[in-house]
Amino acid sequence: PLEFYATIFTVRGENFDAEVAMLGREGVKMKMKELEGRESRTAKENGLYDMLLIVNEMMARGYDFLPIDIKKSHAKKFLVEDGKIVGAVTETMINGNLEQVFRNVEAVSRELVCDGTSVIPYVMSSGIVVSGK
Repeated sequence: PLEFYATIFTVRGENFDAEVAMLGREGVKMKMKELEGRESRTAKENGLYDMLLIVNEMMARGYDFLPIDIKKSHAKKFLVEDGKIVGAVTETMINGNLEQVFRNVEAVSRELVCDGTSVIPYVMSSGIVVSGK
């Protein structure tokens, strides 16, 4: 079943909200209730609601998510690890001033990562906040 959920989240990822999913089942149900209470919803909100139904079902079966790990997560796919689902890096947002991120670079690795379109090193920077989409 976990592979099924990982596939659904990968294929329909545009409607996935990692920040809500990481709140756990109660947080997911609260967001669903909030959306249900609206008089009208946008297409994006309808897509989010449908995705939250699937997330809620998955959690009701006892499955959960692991936080996104830049070193382990796939760029675009949700993966199964240790009996839980790890989100794709594309579900990650970096909050903060981009200039400050570059000013606060502490280290750049010699190791390069290729995602099929880019070849980049790992970069360590302080003073940023990372959250799910």
